[in-house]
Amino acid sequence: MSRPLNRLLRVRRLMEEMSRAEFAARRAEQTELETRREEARGTALTLRGEARAAMSPATAEHDRTPGLWQRYLADSEASSVQVEQWDRVARQAAARADEAERKYMEERRSRRQAEILVREKTAVERLEQERREQREIDDWFGMGRGARLRRVRGER
Repeated sequence: MSRPLNRLLRVRRLMEEMSRAEFAARRAEQTELETRREEARGTALTLRGEARAAMSPATAEHDRTPGLWQRYLADSEASSVQVEQWDRVARQAAARADEAERKYMEERRSRRQAEILVREKTAVERLEQERREQREIDDWFGMGRGARLRRVRGER
C-alpha cells in the first residue's frame, strides 16, 4: 500500500478521534448544565412548598414568622429565574453538542471512505503483483520449454 494513502488514513483516524472527544466533552457539558437546571428547579419547588407551609392554617400561630412565606416565595422566584438561565445555557450547550456530533459523523464518514479507498488500492496492488508473478512464472516455463525444444531439434 502506498505511503500517501497510509498517511491519509492515519490523519482521518486522528481527526475522527479528535472530533469524537470534542463531541463527548460537549455532551458532558450539556449534561452538567441540565443537572444544574434540574437542581434549581427542585430548589424552586421546595421553596414554594415551604412558602405554602408557612402560610397554611395548620402552622401554629406562634411558629409563624412574619413575612417568612414572602421570603420563601421571593427565594422561589429567584430560583425560577436561575432555572430559566440554566435552561438557556443548557439549550446553547445542546446546540454545540449537536454541532460537535454532526462534525464527528462527517469525520467518521470521511475516515470510512479513506479506508475503502485504501482497501481498494491494496486489492488492486495485490492483483497486479499476482499477475506479475504469474507472468514471470509463465515466462520462466516458456523459456525453459523453448530451450528444451531447441535441444531436441539440435539447435543452439
